[in-house]
Amino acid sequence: MAGWDNHRDYGGPEPNRLSVALIVVLVLVVTLALIVWTRSAGAQPLREIVGIASVIDGDTIEVHDERIRLSGFDAPERGRRCAGGANAYQSASLALSDFIGRRTVHCALSGTDNYGRHVGTCRVDGVDLGEHMVSQGWARDWPRYSHRAYADDEAQARAAHRGLWAMNCPSLWGDRNYD
Repeated sequence: MAGWDNHRDYGGPEPNRLSVALIVVLVLVVTLALIVWTRSAGAQPLREIVGIASVIDGDTIEVHDERIRLSGFDAPERGRRCAGGANAYQSASLALSDFIGRRTVHCALSGTDNYGRHVGTCRVDGVDLGEHMVSQGWARDWPRYSHRAYADDEAQARAAHRGLWAMNCPSLWGDRNYD
């Protein structure tokens, strides 16, 4: 049998349930793939910026006139001081600047923040700037954004009294929740 005479109404075989189920599954998979593709087509792809950085503060840099909020950790904001007047903001900013120096920074961007800055993970000679800042005690892990990537680094810096953990800074990070 070939063509129209193969149809079940003309004496052809009944389609089995497995064939029908496979066709339904195939249609659903193709539909889902199209939905995912059309939604992702509007998303900005991951971008990389490479260059010499200027440090804005302990968790923000600028490369090629592009501000980048370093992802996953938080350094003290402007005006934060420790007991005795030590400037925590300046100390963290200088620590980042000293580490980067004039070396090339590689930043993988993942989006933008509420202030319109790029957000990304940046590295110098393969070292994650977030890991460096947190492990040296100049910043805190921010699990909401890091998924606890720097939690062990923070615990070790606290225990060793490195960076800001060596200073008496009772309200260093204000009322932010880092849980």
